Amino acid sequence: MVTYYVEAEQPCPDCQGTGVVQHPAWAAYWQEHPLGVYPTSREDEQWFREQGYDYPPDEEVPCSECGGTGIVRERVTLSAALAALGFQRGSA
Repeated sequence: MVTYYVEAEQPCPDCQGTGVVQHPAWAAYWQEHPLGVYPTSREDEQWFREQGYDYPPDEEVPCSECGGTGIVRERVTLSAALAALGFQRGSA
């Protein structure tokens, strides 16, 4: 039996289709610094140095799940794709 495949595309679930995610160090930073509490630039730099960074990294980085495209692609069988579209085997 021959199996046919198609490629399914959908917005990336990790970045919600934006192509970027928050850098993990910034996520940790904001957990320690609640909204409304804004350290000085010097304090920011010191915090990141304590985390092992020479300087604060970019707050947003390309999403590793989708490679920054915002789209994930998956190879699926043609029958699965047709079923997802509402077609049933044997229906016209």
